[in-house]
Amino acid sequence: MKPLRKKKKIKPTPKSKVVKVKAPEVPVHIIAHSKATMGRQEEQAAAKVIHGGFVGSGSEVAKFEYDFCRFLGLAEGHALALSSGTAARYLALAVLGAEGKSVAIPAYSSGLRKALALAKAVPVVVDVKAGTANIDLDAAAATRADIVVIAHMFGMPTVLKPMAGKKIIEDCTQVLGAKIKGVPAGLAADIAVYSFAGGEIITCGGQGGMLVSKDLELVTRARAYRDHDNNGASFNFRLTDIQAAIGRVQLEKLPKLVARREDIFDAYKESGFAILEAHDESVSPVRQAAILQTERAQEVISYLKEACVECIVPVDLVSASEASTCPQAAHLALNTVSLPIHPHLSNDEVREIMDQLHDALAPAEP
Repeated sequence: MKPLRKKKKIKPTPKSKVVKVKAPEVPVHIIAHSKATMGRQEEQAAAKVIHGGFVGSGSEVAKFEYDFCRFLGLAEGHALALSSGTAARYLALAVLGAEGKSVAIPAYSSGLRKALALAKAVPVVVDVKAGTANIDLDAAAATRADIVVIAHMFGMPTVLKPMAGKKIIEDCTQVLGAKIKGVPAGLAADIAVYSFAGGEIITCGGQGGMLVSKDLELVTRARAYRDHDNNGASFNFRLTDIQAAIGRVQLEKLPKLVARREDIFDAYKESGFAILEAHDESVSPVRQAAILQTERAQEVISYLKEACVECIVPVDLVSASEASTCPQAAHLALNTVSLPIHPHLSNDEVREIMDQLHDALAPAEP
């Protein structure tokens, strides 16, 4: 692997040089919120599989699983490559026997309810801990849920606590590369799951997932389901060799991808924006997202859209029925904006985002 380049700060445009120009009616260039960071290496890896003539689930998938185990410091066989993050979440619930059981999930999250519905589990929605975007672990432990799903949000992992009598699933989609007390996130629970969709830290070319466990029996049961070898109902959740080949390249590039995200995150922070940040010194976050905290979220999103900068509400909105019991999550869902932070952004694009954001947040003239 090539050594990382020397880190360079992204300097904001000097105020004296800012020239405000009315956006053209037809946008020439739109800065996307999310974009997969792939290039020639991924293209060559995929082409090699294509020219080999076998594009099913084979040796590249096995190698990707092996690489992932090495990355996490696990023995071979403890990772299972899957077609998507949703498939990983569903299989984690299935092998833990979630059907008909209560499963605690964070109110401030995305996509978890779909996996619970597929697994026929009963959701128990838990608020986030004040000052963070992560589930309140004490509140989760106090529920009668049999299983707790802990989603580490926006690259900022939470330090797990023992929960007597409960199985724990870590959703590590947004913390790939992060560490908790020097140990990779994803190793403290019964099962960890990952997604490699197009907008995640790494991708398998659009979709992909991984299920990981220190308990080899759990992985073996999930593998039997994926491979139609469980003597019962099953579904094709296999990853292809083309996707796995791309994923292997992306995993090798992870340090470089994370470093670029760090550059952009630092630029936003140094420009004075109220960006959600981890405050636990025992965790080493990755910058999966840059979450702006503002009470004018929809106004900011609309303003930046007119300026050809795509920003989004980062999570599912909390329903009115859940808001009364999860006020912290409800407040965050209404008052946060996810800014572009993908490594494809050029320094000029980052400066443009910051300039437009400063204008969007400026007090309205009387």
